[in-house]
Amino acid sequence: MTFDRETLAHKEWLGMLQPVGLIVSSLALTKHQAVLDRSGVIELQSKLQEIVSTAAIPGQIDQGIAYIPDFPTFAQEILKWQPEDLVGAENQPPIPKELELFLSDYRETLKPTYAIPQVGAIRESSLQSYLMLIQILPTGLLLDKVD
Repeated sequence: MTFDRETLAHKEWLGMLQPVGLIVSSLALTKHQAVLDRSGVIELQSKLQEIVSTAAIPGQIDQGIAYIPDFPTFAQEILKWQPEDLVGAENQPPIPKELELFLSDYRETLKPTYAIPQVGAIRESSLQSYLMLIQILPTGLLLDKVD
């Protein structure tokens, strides 16, 4: 059996996904000429290392945990989003109040920090105008801690 670099690459990422019930095989992907674009991976990894911080988080025992201290920079540099793709970011429109949700059981209001508008959508307050809402939480927040 000959060594096929593309088949090996497909097996590698399919293994990372650990799919359940997936009906795609590495051979099928290779046969249909699906190619993983690995160009620029090293450059992307270098950019990510510049953006990610491993500084100690106040009040945490573990040090060296990677986190993203500046989401807009991550979105633009790594995800290649445009500044206008991040409603609520600096120099962008504010988040509409209609996107906030009060949770009566928890007596808490969920407020997105950023909203991702649909491409070509008219900027309005309805949820249908947005693809994603993002809430930035304090670094080191223990999500399982009960108040």
